[in-house]
Formats: sequence, structure tokens, C-alpha cells
Amino acid sequence: MPPKKARAGLDARFGPRGGRRAAIVYSLIQTCKLNDVDPQAWLADVLARIAECPVSRLPDLLPWNWQPQRA
Repeated sequence: MPPKKARAGLDARFGPRGGRRAAIVYSLIQTCKLNDVDPQAWLADVLARIAECPVSRLPDLLPWNWQPQRA
């Protein structure tokens, strides 16, 4: 989670839940890095695929299971 001062700034900038939202994003980025996944490539791919993804296949989009979609 971001430091308290940073959370307060995010709350002011993005509303009362800004700090929480930022913490979620930071967590996703760090999870990607810990799994040797490029966070930007992962997020772009997941956002492009998630709407068409059946619920049963959602675990495939998690950073530790993710494989880039082939063209």
C-alpha cells in the first residue's frame, strides 16, 4: 500500500476511494513484476480480452498464469 501521505494525496485527487484504487493498481503491477510479466503488456492484453472471456477462463488472465494472446 502506498505511504499514508501518498494515500491522502490520492484521496484528494481521485475522491475518497482514490488511495484504495491506487493500492489495487500498485498491487497488480507488483504481482506482474514478481512473475516476470511486463505490467503494461499484461494490462493491455487483459483489457482487450476480458469482456469476451468466459468466467471459467478468468484464472488464465492472472499474472502468474498469463500468456500473451497470439495474433
